[in-house]
Amino acid sequence: MRWLTAMWYGGCEMDNKFGKFIDPNHLLLPLRKQVATGKVGSTEYTMEISVGCEPMVVSKATGKRFVLTWQDIVELAVLAGINESEESEK
Repeated sequence: MRWLTAMWYGGCEMDNKFGKFIDPNHLLLPLRKQVATGKVGSTEYTMEISVGCEPMVVSKATGKRFVLTWQDIVELAVLAGINESEESEK
């Protein structure tokens, strides 16, 4: 779980197994929908949904777009313990 936490909070332990950056010139990039905005510290982010209905985070500081596929989300949920019974979590 340590690397998973590092991934979400900007740590360097992420092995790039999950998610990918989207090329700013990607053909389907205009086919996205903004769903929210927010800040982590002083950095602003936009949350969008891709044409494939996958969640995407956009850094307003760099313009980079990071997307998680549904397969990535399922694998993260499994690693986080979605299949473990509540008894084994105690």
